[in-house]
Amino acid sequence: MSTSNVASASDYTSEIAESHQKTGVYGLRFRCLSPMEVMAQSVAVIAPSASMAALICLAFVAAGNATWLSYAVAGVGLALVGMNINQFARLSASPGSLYSYTTMGLGPLWGVIVGWGWLVAYLGCGIAIAGATANFMMLLLHSPTGAAWPYITFSIAILIPWYVAYRDIRLSAKMMLWLEYISMALIALLVVLVFAKTGIKVHLPHLELQGFTLKGFFLGLVLAVFCNIGFESSTALGEEARNPLKTIPRAVIGATVIASIFYVFSSFAIVGGFQAAGVTLDGNADVLATLSSFAHVGWLGPIMTTMVMISALGCTLGSFNAACRIMFAMARHGVLHSSVGAAHGKNETPHISVHLCAGISLFIGIFCMKYWAMAPTDILNDVSTMATYGFLVGFVLICIAAPVYLKRLGKLTPGAIVISALGVLFMVVPIVGSFYPLPDPPIRYYPYIFMGYLAIGALWLFIQWTLHTGVINKIETDLEGIGQRYGTGKEPIIHAEVTGVAEPKSSAGPAAAGAAT
Repeated sequence: MSTSNVASASDYTSEIAESHQKTGVYGLRFRCLSPMEVMAQSVAVIAPSASMAALICLAFVAAGNATWLSYAVAGVGLALVGMNINQFARLSASPGSLYSYTTMGLGPLWGVIVGWGWLVAYLGCGIAIAGATANFMMLLLHSPTGAAWPYITFSIAILIPWYVAYRDIRLSAKMMLWLEYISMALIALLVVLVFAKTGIKVHLPHLELQGFTLKGFFLGLVLAVFCNIGFESSTALGEEARNPLKTIPRAVIGATVIASIFYVFSSFAIVGGFQAAGVTLDGNADVLATLSSFAHVGWLGPIMTTMVMISALGCTLGSFNAACRIMFAMARHGVLHSSVGAAHGKNETPHISVHLCAGISLFIGIFCMKYWAMAPTDILNDVSTMATYGFLVGFVLICIAAPVYLKRLGKLTPGAIVISALGVLFMVVPIVGSFYPLPDPPIRYYPYIFMGYLAIGALWLFIQWTLHTGVINKIETDLEGIGQRYGTGKEPIIHAEVTGVAEPKSSAGPAAAGAAT
């Protein structure tokens, strides 16, 4: 059945004024997000302010005076990965983001495998940061007693992002934009105050890399990479972003650059500030309170803690936005139940997949606290570790898929091959760091659990293929339709189905022709 909403190539490449909204092929709010709002999606999932408050101290324990260098190198390496992502993002856009990109390059099997991996990555990131948010809430409430508080705070940390993601993508983007940037601005102010008090002399050991060891640097690099994951999440806004072939590639690289610069200067201020204050910087350090006190602006500490907590809410929101759109695209292709691919008629959001993301997140968090006696901080540590494997697999496969995709289009260049090879080579470092040194149980078993999960996802695709459900054909048809919209397909687009699958001219029947007219 064809929809009366006919999609033409110009619908997907031209600028559309914010006041002139229309529903796109997938039923999502069409071309409604500005470049800054698209950028906010990537920056929010990175959550630089929350990562700075919680993770730079851990990076220092590993890398010492080379902490800033670990973050700088991580930024360069992930920019290489981003350049591979942009080989796709400059040529096409859809809600499926890196799931669709990998499928375009390596085919449905690898695409579905990486799709399952991205679901773990983004859902895990949202759940883990909800654990951090719950912990920040209890700190601001002066650690209230009572067994119910972890459940209450964790539920709040899930339900607020759920409602915003369900209600309106523009509200979601504006919330992420302002909350994260205000948090970063406050921390940047604190960094300037710390620099003003310490002067340059205290930072000379960092610039000279005193005590540098290769092992410590690589351990710090692993943490620095983990602090930047999420920079690619704006690719999930392919339907809602204005002029997506420009705004999304800029957001992917821009978010990496913004976060890396923020981390490098913050690491200088934190390490130098702690040393000047004579306070030990370890994994349990209260970074914001210590630096605020050192800079004689102690009143700023609780304010920044509050903003970092709200920033963490934005990270969970951004993770839900990305996860639900991948789930939405997989349902449109028949990998998941078709109802998951429904878009809300009024809100124009993938509401069923949003509800699923929130429900799964609540269940996992509450289950871990009740039956495994995990505190919110334990959820942060353990679930984020599992989520990391989804990101690593996705990044490696997208780097491999990029030159294959370009070759298929006849656009492969030696430079693209070099960028692909460098991206894969760089990702070897965090992959090895996930296995060596061998983590303590149960974390040492997580990679094998994750691989088993991916194997089940591949088996599910095989079962659907043997049952002749047409899932492979749906995937290939939709991807060909995406290519046609942006000029990389075989023929111009004729119409768009209600399911969001745009069929090529050769397979369009009389109904399609009627819709086109």
